[in-house]
Amino acid sequence: MAGKVEIGGGYPPVFSLLTSHFPLSPLPGTVPTAMPWTRLLISAPPLLLAGLLTVSFVSVRTGQAQRRNELAVGVPADPDSLNPILMTTQGAANVTRLVFNGLVRFDENLEPAPDLAESWERTPTAIVFHLRKDVRWHDGAAFTAADVEFTWRAIMDGAVASPRRSDFQLVESLEVVDAHTVRVVYRQPHAFALNAWTVGM
Repeated sequence: MAGKVEIGGGYPPVFSLLTSHFPLSPLPGTVPTAMPWTRLLISAPPLLLAGLLTVSFVSVRTGQAQRRNELAVGVPADPDSLNPILMTTQGAANVTRLVFNGLVRFDENLEPAPDLAESWERTPTAIVFHLRKDVRWHDGAAFTAADVEFTWRAIMDGAVASPRRSDFQLVESLEVVDAHTVRVVYRQPHAFALNAWTVGM
């Protein structure tokens, strides 16, 4: 980041700046040796040192100003996967939900809300999802019902070993009605059926 000055570890910022802008050249016929920053401080002209202190202060202030639009969030561990159908940790979930969308999301009141599906109809044993028509993948291809089917089949594939498989164990069938309509049938009434469709596509 432009204007960033690292604080802590190594030489203080002002001395790092001093040595980078005014390299120490040995006298002719002598062997170059490292000069401790304490000796450098003593030998630096007062006005030059004051100027560099000002530069260091401005650099730190500039770096802080640039970081005001950033949010750093600490996580207990690295995500175990960035694939939404393979992740197993909350840390991974926190990251993938910022990258991938599901058919459904939960709003600020923890109520199901449209995401990739703009609406749905529900009976005790079936859900018909109507997909948004304005969604495209990063390569420009349209998002369709075939992508929903692909995601569901990948989750249910034993070779993939998705930890999300149990979320769909009551699904009896998934039908692609048309390019933007998916019908999911359940073996029995399933109160948490919509929860499973928050999985990233």
